[in-house]
Amino acid sequence: MLAVLLALIPLALVLTLLLMPLWSWLEATLALELVGHSGPAGLCYGLIYALLLALFGLARMMLR
Repeated sequence: MLAVLLALIPLALVLTLLLMPLWSWLEATLALELVGHSGPAGLCYGLIYALLLALFGLARMMLR
C-alpha cells in the first residue's frame, strides 16, 4: 500500500505538468492563481494526487 502511495507522487507530477493548458485556462476563467513563473501551484499537484488516490481506492473496492 505504501509503495503505491509513493508511486503515485511522480505520476501526479507528470499529469499536473501535462495539464498545464487546463491550469492556464482555469486561471484565466476563474481568476485564481494556479500557474506561476515556476509552474503549476501546489494546489494543482495536490488536486491531481488526491484524484489519483480516489481512483486507486475506487479500483481497490471494485476488485474485492
